[in-house]
Amino acid sequence: MTRPDIQPHVRLLSVPGLPDAFLVDHQGRTTAQARHVHGSLVLGRVLSGRRVLETDAGTRVVEAGQAYALPPGLAHACHDRTEVRARCLCLGPRSLALLGLDSDFRRRLAREVLAARELIDQDGDRDCVALARAVGVSPWRLSRAFRQGMGLTVPEYRVHRRLCAAKKLLAQGASPAYAALEAGFFDQSHLNREFRRRVGLTPVQYAGALRPDKKHT
Repeated sequence: MTRPDIQPHVRLLSVPGLPDAFLVDHQGRTTAQARHVHGSLVLGRVLSGRRVLETDAGTRVVEAGQAYALPPGLAHACHDRTEVRARCLCLGPRSLALLGLDSDFRRRLAREVLAARELIDQDGDRDCVALARAVGVSPWRLSRAFRQGMGLTVPEYRVHRRLCAAKKLLAQGASPAYAALEAGFFDQSHLNREFRRRVGLTPVQYAGALRPDKKHT
């Protein structure tokens, strides 16, 4: 019988002087996350419990007292097999630039991958066939090169960009229903499913973590 998930308690606190940096205080056990990427450098430390990180390089178990780092753009999955207490510092591109650090984790992407990524960033509705036609390669070649270069498939990266847009809207106070439609999801249920799979929280929990002084029902 599957053990029910312990709903995590998460707080996100802004860092004075750094425009896109957050301190994340996490306690609980998150649902196993699908592969995803962050646009920020994540520096974390497990205070209690055990965190499992899976990347193309393999699986790493981070025990209590140990630290870990996730570079921007590194595709990974995170599984909390026990209740975990962890703290993370997330430094976005602008904060990294202010600190004199390079935020471009993947500089050696193939031409077609760079072009396809830019097209997805501009218009997330194109499928792999349309993207391949636009960048002048076969769909098979683009799919293979994109997965190798980005660590995500084209559909996974498309969902990632939509989640980024939804997060920005939620941070601005938008409702989950409005954020879902504006970010390109079919409806709020679609947003909820993808949010839980890749963020480990519901959109309401994420918004509540950004505004801990307000109660969300």
